[in-house]
Amino acid sequence: MGILLWAALASLTSSEDQRPTAVLRPSVVVEDGLRPASDRFEPGATLELSLENCVRTVLKRDLDLRLAEIDQEIISTDVRSALGGFDPEFRLSSTGIDQERAVADSFSSGSLQRMQNSATLSGTARTGATWDLTATANYERQRAVGSFQITNPLLNSSVTLSLTQPLLRGAGATVTEATVETNRLLVVRGDRNLMWTVQQKALEAVRAYWNLVFERRSRDTAQTALQVAEELVRNNERKRSAGVMTRLDVLTAEAESARRQEELIRAKSRVGGAEDTLKLLLSPGESLDDWNIHVVPTTTPEQRELQFPSAADVVRNAFVNRTDLSAQAADVAIADLNLAVAENAMLPSLNLSGSYGLAGLGGNTAILQDPTNPFSPAIGIEQDSNSRILDESFTQIGSSQFEEWSVGVEFSYPIGNRAARAGLRRARLEKERSLMAISQTKMTILQDSKTALREVVNGRAQVEAARSSRELAQEQYEAEKIRLENQRSTTFNVRESQRDLFTAIDTEIRAVVDYEIAWATLQQVQGVLAQEYGVLWDTPQLADEGPLR
Repeated sequence: MGILLWAALASLTSSEDQRPTAVLRPSVVVEDGLRPASDRFEPGATLELSLENCVRTVLKRDLDLRLAEIDQEIISTDVRSALGGFDPEFRLSSTGIDQERAVADSFSSGSLQRMQNSATLSGTARTGATWDLTATANYERQRAVGSFQITNPLLNSSVTLSLTQPLLRGAGATVTEATVETNRLLVVRGDRNLMWTVQQKALEAVRAYWNLVFERRSRDTAQTALQVAEELVRNNERKRSAGVMTRLDVLTAEAESARRQEELIRAKSRVGGAEDTLKLLLSPGESLDDWNIHVVPTTTPEQRELQFPSAADVVRNAFVNRTDLSAQAADVAIADLNLAVAENAMLPSLNLSGSYGLAGLGGNTAILQDPTNPFSPAIGIEQDSNSRILDESFTQIGSSQFEEWSVGVEFSYPIGNRAARAGLRRARLEKERSLMAISQTKMTILQDSKTALREVVNGRAQVEAARSSRELAQEQYEAEKIRLENQRSTTFNVRESQRDLFTAIDTEIRAVVDYEIAWATLQQVQGVLAQEYGVLWDTPQLADEGPLR
């Protein structure tokens, strides 16, 4: 009996559910959604951030990533919930009965006292077997009428182990653990999608940083342009006073100064908008005081001489490192699992069942009444105590004095089996859809890789062209100023060359910034941008996953 009990309990042994990958960082749920004081920026503080520090800070503080991590942790609880299907269940029952009833003969008892007790441990094994271990102890005492022998009081006890093992449909760990494995794969998929979200958030931070840099440079250019325009107004007024210029020249310069002042106002507004965009990624807080900070980028845009990878290298790196692509491998694994379960459902049901039990009986046998005198008191042997009856009954179980076993086979098959056929068809379509989705993602990666690489190559060429244009505009502007001093040019020509110069300056800054963003986009397309800023991510391969090429 002990061996049977050990075998039943051994089937319950299961490994703890663990996350297949590590989360980027521990998720922190703050009470009432508020940040702790130590995690807030000092109101009115000036944050001088390099590009690297900015991206790191965004990845650490951004609430979208925190929410994504919490959602992923919620998904991971489904694994433990699914494992709960293999947890044994213990049931305990005790029922007392005190019965007084009318009887129609002298051989039946009208008074009965009974106590029924049972304890059951049941569960499901990894093989699909269901098992049930039940112990019972039923105590009964009655008042007899007539002259006959009875066992009173008595205690019936038993211990029974029942086992039903599917041999076809529903058999095997693949089927029984399908829900557990599906949830594990969903956790893997969610982790990989989370990493792709990190890559996207890193690119978003880079773009926001460089846009702020550009808007601040544009504001500075607008401020310089205004100063130059105001200086031109003052020079023209002096020359008009000396009688070498007309009122029209002064008005032309003043109009340009007014336009430059208007442009400066718009540039300051754009700086505020770009700064707020970056602040949102930094998640400063929920009050106006929390947002009362100033972000000052310290990394200057410059044309870096970087070695461009080939298109083949970019695509190869993307296929290996893109976690959104490898997440779809989990979808294929889930589809394979569902297909295996659906194929198993097509089989007939063939179950092997068996049980083994031991019983015991304890009580006192006595003649409860004198047969010659129905009104005489009960006679017989001395009544046993309840403890002795209990010991007698359980001793018989321990000695295996009364055994019972059974073995049976049950077969069933649904005629037509349309539900299983439909499930199999659905599983095959889902598998086909998963494979097509991977093909579609690969083609999208190919397009994104070619586009990103082209943008980087063109971006460097645009930077060089914009720099040459700015240098020429600078020379033309200086020449026009000299010509104006020598009265061989007009204020209008100086104003036009001035506009061309500052437009060229903005164009050059925009080209350099776009080149930086294009390079970051190329890294993001390959799935390595976040790693450039210190994010470590260990994504184990799925079983039989292989390289995604």
